[in-house]
Amino acid sequence: MAEPKAITEREVRRLAREGKKVIDTRGAIVTPGAKNAARELGVHLAGPDAPTSVLPMRAYGSFDPKRETQTTVAICCDDAGAAIKDAVATRLYELTHTVIDLAKGEKPPKDSPDVAIAVAREVAAGRAPFGIIIDGTGISACIAANKVKGIRAAICHDVTTAVSAREHSDANVLCLGGSLIGPRLALAIVETFLTKDFAAARYASRLARLQAIDTER
Repeated sequence: MAEPKAITEREVRRLAREGKKVIDTRGAIVTPGAKNAARELGVHLAGPDAPTSVLPMRAYGSFDPKRETQTTVAICCDDAGAAIKDAVATRLYELTHTVIDLAKGEKPPKDSPDVAIAVAREVAAGRAPFGIIIDGTGISACIAANKVKGIRAAICHDVTTAVSAREHSDANVLCLGGSLIGPRLALAIVETFLTKDFAAARYASRLARLQAIDTER
């Protein structure tokens, strides 16, 4: 039996220079350095557990592997967040983000913890720096996502809470309540969440404490 191919950091960086945004890792061993480089360069490692839609479904435009992207965002919803999810995903694509749409099939699931865990695992595995989950209120999605090690999920109902989530706690998953806010406000929250940086000079000790909680589980 042939030895499995190893995907190294050097290989990821080479492919990124050539314009590759998606690397097929099926049947390959992916080194930790390769995962870190992929996260840094916005390259998606599409393994056997890759989501159904790595980039734009029909509504988001045509997949172009040479398209320059800002960052990668994993997104999913339950039935209460479907309309807003489509609007957010479309806007993310327009803003040149890579969209990992974890929605499976025509009908979104009714139970939000499942979609929350799917998004959280994408972020925790390093396949996306940020995740967005949209359900009825954002509450159960946030609870479920925060069960995954390495996740700092926050419910945001306005731009102010989005700023706080990013600047104060370096939140990496955004939870939105599709039954509480409309598409316009959702888009404003999403854009704020993705453009604000963590205020490390002021809140580094808080982040360290949050990260330490993961090791206590």
